[in-house]
Amino acid sequence: MDATKASVIRLNSHLARVFFGDDAVEIPEAEFEGPVRDLARLLNVFLRDVRSAVESARSAEAKALASEQRLTLVAECSEDAIVAFDRTGAVIFANQAWTRRTGLDPADVLQPPFQIVHPGDRGAFRTKLMMAFVGEGFRMKYRVLGPEQSERWVSGQWNPLRDEQGRPLGVVGVERDETAQRESEARQQAARRFESLGRLAGGIAHDFNNLLTVFSVQLDALREHLRHEARGLALLDPMDLAAARATDLVRQLLVFGAKTQREAQRFDLRDSVKETMGMLRRALGEGIRVESNLASDPVMVLGDPSQISQVIMNLCSNARDAMEQGGCLRVIVRSDRAADSSGWAILEVTDNGTGIPTKDHDRVFEPFFSTKPPGRGTGLGLALVHEIVERHHGAVELSSQLGIGTSVRVRLPLHEQAAPEPMPSEDPENQKPPAPLVRLRVLLVESNAEVRSVLRGYLERDGHRVFVARDVREALVLARGSACGFQVLITNALSVEGSSASLVEDLAAVQPEFGVVLTTGSGTHLEPGSPLAERLRGRSVQALSKPFAPTALRSVLSQFSHLAAST
Repeated sequence: MDATKASVIRLNSHLARVFFGDDAVEIPEAEFEGPVRDLARLLNVFLRDVRSAVESARSAEAKALASEQRLTLVAECSEDAIVAFDRTGAVIFANQAWTRRTGLDPADVLQPPFQIVHPGDRGAFRTKLMMAFVGEGFRMKYRVLGPEQSERWVSGQWNPLRDEQGRPLGVVGVERDETAQRESEARQQAARRFESLGRLAGGIAHDFNNLLTVFSVQLDALREHLRHEARGLALLDPMDLAAARATDLVRQLLVFGAKTQREAQRFDLRDSVKETMGMLRRALGEGIRVESNLASDPVMVLGDPSQISQVIMNLCSNARDAMEQGGCLRVIVRSDRAADSSGWAILEVTDNGTGIPTKDHDRVFEPFFSTKPPGRGTGLGLALVHEIVERHHGAVELSSQLGIGTSVRVRLPLHEQAAPEPMPSEDPENQKPPAPLVRLRVLLVESNAEVRSVLRGYLERDGHRVFVARDVREALVLARGSACGFQVLITNALSVEGSSASLVEDLAAVQPEFGVVLTTGSGTHLEPGSPLAERLRGRSVQALSKPFAPTALRSVLSQFSHLAAST
């Protein structure tokens, strides 16, 4: 019994080493005999099974930890916002993208953050999310509010979290920011609208300009007829005003349809503001107080001064219309320069008028959209501003509040490489006297019967001998006839540029020397490098934009007085 007791004591000591953490202990079975050896053998088998189970558990735990770390790493590397809520609404996981976008600390969120969803989408989102908590996933596009209530569009995919038995434990959501994509799509839609408007403008401008040309020439003739009747002349003033407004409307439409730009020139934005505001002061009315704050140094930009003047006029006209009871119109020009001398020229036009509703802010630059009452606006003013500024590689921003007023900021790239060119002197002593009236033989090629008739009448009243043709074929017949030795050709630029055989080139084969007057709705046809300019290189050419006043035609024809003297 003493030997057996000693064996049991030794066995207990080995077991104590196992229980106190020595996992590698193996009970030496050879030290024991009889039943104690059998017990030691059974204990070793048990200990081996325990060690195997522990190692398996540790391996599974390590794998689970590694898997969790990998999932966390993937989630943190994702640009999508990922968040999970338990059934109480507490956040159990949120990646950094979600935290940055919401500006929330996940530890402080005690319920699903419906408040970060835009009020317009909150009701539908709440309903669907509640369904996800009980096991029904969903996909939805909605707006969310970030820090400082900034608005973003997201596409969210929400699914329930389940336990091993499939019971819902909470929800997990992945939200992809689609704001940039939507803005890009909106810009593309706007570009398509502008392109459609351009096609519309190009289609109607030609005919409309012909009508205005007829109106202008006949109005001039009527004014000449009534030159000794003051009452009759006064009746023509509203017609002059209506013609001027119609002409301005067509020119605004043509900006959208233009495919080419005038040759860019460097100019001081301050000069454009001064010149334009000088013309506008009377039109703004006595109730409008004008304040200007122009930079002390030149603010040089590159582009078309006439189009930038159109931007200023449109912005100021809109501001005037918003202040029917009077108010203050403020115009600011300044530079926002970077360290490398690049930067932006800033033009701001601000009024304290009625303001624009927030719901309309995104639409004010759309063609034909207007917040003015019916009959008070064409909806082209701000659309034209947007189009011109984009063509000058700039940007335009609008901020407005109802009852407080509106501010429009235009940004144009600075071009400081050269000093501003001096403005031409308007001193009367420097103005050239009008050229004397000359009588020419004119070949008029015009497809529009009304324009053809009024121009022929006007030219003949001025003493010119006029040969009239409806098209290229008739023009060539007249040119080859012995009775027609013309000195000046008057025709539409588009008809010349679009004909399969150049009218000018064909006529030059019959009569080498003659001048050309191109009547067109846009001066871009004769810009340097244009197809038409290249075809007319080396020939005396004058452009006359439709609709034109008869005095403008008279002035253009005076440029060919040398032809009258030489034949």
